Amino acid sequence: MASAGCAFTADTAEELNKIFQNIQSTITQSRSLTGVQVTDVIDAEFELTDAEIQRLRADGAQVTVNEDGTTTVSWLDQEVKPKENSASGWQKTIHIVAKESCLGGNNMTTNVNPDSFLSFGGTQLELPQPTVNVRIAYQITDTADTIFLGENLENYADDAAVRMKDADSARMSQVYLTFYTDKGCREEITQENLKKRDLNRIPRITQKHFCRWRKRQMLPTQTPR
Repeated sequence: MASAGCAFTADTAEELNKIFQNIQSTITQSRSLTGVQVTDVIDAEFELTDAEIQRLRADGAQVTVNEDGTTTVSWLDQEVKPKENSASGWQKTIHIVAKESCLGGNNMTTNVNPDSFLSFGGTQLELPQPTVNVRIAYQITDTADTIFLGENLENYADDAAVRMKDADSARMSQVYLTFYTDKGCREEITQENLKKRDLNRIPRITQKHFCRWRKRQMLPTQTPR
């Protein structure tokens, strides 16, 4: 015979479902996890202020600014208590700011996976990737470049990209150039075809090409864990 509280009866499917939910809640909420490591690697587009680094270290976190521009924040040997009602058993907040070199954009991820994780007892789980919108604060104006008749276009597209990237301190490696034959930028011409054009064989009239640039979609407070 089962002891009191160790057996359940149900007359309907709805009552049975409630029993399973109760059992699941008891199993998942009654055990604390110890020896937990939480590591969050902040994307290179973002950084921590000196004050935030001091705050996190005072909270027991290890903070390392890496050579690739990312920042690693880790809490070691943590205890995660059972979730009570809507309160999380373990929660930390990291305040980040976009770097001055960040081009801005929508839905920019603020951390790096799979390097951001939670681990315990040999199990490792990736942390979710919060996203934020960073206001685009730079300005772009029209520019013109003159190519003389007979000039070789073999390296022109590549040289133009290099000049644009060198003209700004932002991370222009995220910028891609697209060339067009019309001002409305509807008739695209590939860089390969642009390189192959022989100005000696083009009628001696002004030839114009147009260029647009775009950036890779990538990211003010990070979502609490």
